[in-house]
Amino acid sequence: MPEQRSPRCKAVLCLTFSMLGLVLAGCSGLYTGAAGERAEPAVAPASGLYADMPRPDLPQGLADDLASHWGVEVVALRHSAHGYMLDFRYRVLDAEKAKPLGDRRIKPQLIDLKSGAVHIVPAPPKIGSLRQTSAEMKEGRIYYIMFANPARRIQKGDRVSVVVGDFRADNLLVE
Repeated sequence: MPEQRSPRCKAVLCLTFSMLGLVLAGCSGLYTGAAGERAEPAVAPASGLYADMPRPDLPQGLADDLASHWGVEVVALRHSAHGYMLDFRYRVLDAEKAKPLGDRRIKPQLIDLKSGAVHIVPAPPKIGSLRQTSAEMKEGRIYYIMFANPARRIQKGDRVSVVVGDFRADNLLVE
């Protein structure tokens, strides 16, 4: 008779396979060149994939500060993996200013403003950290950071802060 798995074990397996699916789906379009030649992924233009989506509710001063000081524009902060992950996306406007956000030595954090709980980026051993890191950021490209949301504590409509080293985007609305 097969052994029954506990509900916690089932949830961990579901989360693991969801994250693996996200990673594999993201990697599927990277190698489109001939005979192992790596082709660069297409940059989403301002009128493309994310153009029709509502922008996160940012105070104008914060959006201007992020653009002028850090060279980035927040594109989205929404649930993923059935609510167990939070997907933070940002567009690079100035590659030199945004360089610290791509540094793999800096560990990003997402802070729930209601409870003060700190959420981190998961780093499963076989696939690594669930964020894009790059020594050379490219202008116009959209990058992502996936944060763990255990027990789905952060809900749609909650306010959070995203911190990556000295970079801080406060009072972001979860879509």
